[in-house]
Amino acid sequence: MMKKLVRHMLEKAGYDVQKRLGPQSGNAVAEACAAAGTPVVAPSGAADYERDGAPLFASPAAVPDSFPLSCHKTVREAVQNISMQQYFVASETAGGLALEDQPATNDGGRKRMIHAVCRGQFGKSLDGASVLDVACSSGYYSFLCSRWGAARVVGVDARPEHEDQFRLVGHMLGIPESKCRFLRGDVEFGLEQITDTFDLVLCMGVMYHVFDHPRFVKNLF
Repeated sequence: MMKKLVRHMLEKAGYDVQKRLGPQSGNAVAEACAAAGTPVVAPSGAADYERDGAPLFASPAAVPDSFPLSCHKTVREAVQNISMQQYFVASETAGGLALEDQPATNDGGRKRMIHAVCRGQFGKSLDGASVLDVACSSGYYSFLCSRWGAARVVGVDARPEHEDQFRLVGHMLGIPESKCRFLRGDVEFGLEQITDTFDLVLCMGVMYHVFDHPRFVKNLF
């Protein structure tokens, strides 16, 4: 019943749901990039990534017992939040909690993609560049760009718990807020309020969270 309903709605919207696509020829990604005037960035070599892709926390780093927070009641609560668990592993030690990178994040596709873009567009590092990280969550990729030499990084996210986590991780990494800061704002419509320009804009895992895709992409541009 649901399948028939969806098919009917799509047909009413003008989609030919019965049409079957045959095998595609050529490189669709290369063709789309060529049409948009966007260069195709080659993946980084294994040696380059191995040299530059060190984890933010190469070994378990001690989490401070206290830190000024606005949303979480305790540092422990902030560190053990599910958003942090996507990027970091919190473990119990004799001295308290320790934090290190999630193995999957450290060797994941997004980190490799950013590295490839940096290599292809900026040379060996982001020295002097400015970065906007849209829907930055706890700031993993914001701090990664700062580590790779960006002079100014702004992470934007609407959730107050992410601001706590972002500031805590920055404090643990010793990266000042003057270099890498959090901006609370709705990523769908709040981008219209940002008047600065940036050399690199990260927008990963965001599109399926927004409603008005054309407006969102226009704002990104």
